[in-house]
Amino acid sequence: MNEKTLAVFTPTYNRGYIIGELYKSLLAQTSKDFCWIVVDDGSTDNTEQIIAGFIAERLIPITYVKQENGGKQRPHNKGVEICKNELLSITHC
Repeated sequence: MNEKTLAVFTPTYNRGYIIGELYKSLLAQTSKDFCWIVVDDGSTDNTEQIIAGFIAERLIPITYVKQENGGKQRPHNKGVEICKNELLSITHC
């Protein structure tokens, strides 16, 4: 993950219905000097399966972490903790 300059970080909770739109947007970027960090705050929908499909495609580097639901701040803290990139951008969906 840390060979890319930018990490795009997305905290998520039950956003399986829309996270594919963000993925398409990331794929459409002209620069590919980024990775995607997704921290799932205990989703009970199909978010995990959707992200697993994106990872299997291997089109962009994706780090996925699922944790127990703990509120808005916990996934943000985890995303910052695991990011080793020079730059971090937070993108909600």
